[in-house]
Amino acid sequence: MQREDDRMTAVDAGCACALGDRRRAYEILARFFGGSARGLGASIGPLLVATSTCHLQPYIDQAAIEATARDSEDALRDAAGEQAFESARRALIGGADGFDPFVHVVPSNECVFLGGDVCTARVRAHYQAAGYAAPETLTECLGDDHIAVELDFMRFLLERVTRGEADAAGCASRFFADHLSAWAVLFAVVVSRGAEHPALRLAGLVLDKFVACEAVTFRHAVPAHCALRGPAA
Repeated sequence: MQREDDRMTAVDAGCACALGDRRRAYEILARFFGGSARGLGASIGPLLVATSTCHLQPYIDQAAIEATARDSEDALRDAAGEQAFESARRALIGGADGFDPFVHVVPSNECVFLGGDVCTARVRAHYQAAGYAAPETLTECLGDDHIAVELDFMRFLLERVTRGEADAAGCASRFFADHLSAWAVLFAVVVSRGAEHPALRLAGLVLDKFVACEAVTFRHAVPAHCALRGPAA
């Protein structure tokens, strides 16, 4: 059965774009990398559901994702586990105070991760053109090019697609190609291998799977082979 909020469907039989799932996956992953951990355990099930229709690349270990998800739910059952997650995340990728190469392991900002003097300005130009501002809930982010902000921007654009805004799909495709596709998988791999908290490792594993799937989706499905549909009757 098609989910009620899936607005994009195939013109040809080879295209499957679960738009509502994609939007939700971006939203939850943004929270894992830049939001509060309070109640985060309740997002694990929805994250698995949202990414369950992803095209699986040969290197993706779905069994490991599911096992890590179970460990993550146990690890986030109480406030102590949530605090441990936030501490582990800060130690690995930094937080609201930024990234220190002498303290943290992997930068969570695209322009630090890849280098380049004009990267941040280019990211900001995408946001300004779309009328986007990062939500206050992303409390552990510093900079427009933070992984959580970029993921949330994709959530924002896909929400615009569901409302039928003609330019939103193209904006999403361009931003993904220009920015997320260039570094998010490498970032995810480092996170999944270096995480000391199972929920942080889960975030890395799922981000790796999801971004690889999105690369296929944008290359083959959006916008060339998909059309918008109105809400289900």
